[in-house]
Amino acid sequence: MVDSWAMIQDNVVVNVCLWDGDTATWQPPEGYLMVAIPDPNTDSVGIGWGWDGTNFVAPPQPEPVPNPALDQPGSPPDVIQ
Repeated sequence: MVDSWAMIQDNVVVNVCLWDGDTATWQPPEGYLMVAIPDPNTDSVGIGWGWDGTNFVAPPQPEPVPNPALDQPGSPPDVIQ
C-alpha cells in the first residue's frame, strides 16, 4: 500500500511524497529520514514543517503585513476589478 511520507533533513520536512515504505526497492539518500504521515487527509504536513523526533511541528505563522490605507478611519478598502 502506498502512503504519504515526509522526507526529513535536519529535523525539517524538505519533501512530501507517496511511497510504499519498501526499502528494498528505494532508500532515502544518506542524511534523510522518511516518516509516514499518520493521516494525510487531516494532517497538513508539508515542506517547512519541523520534526521533533516524535511529532510533526507546524512552522510559525508569518506576522501580518500592515496596510496603512486600511488603518485610516473612513478609508474604503482597495478594490481591483
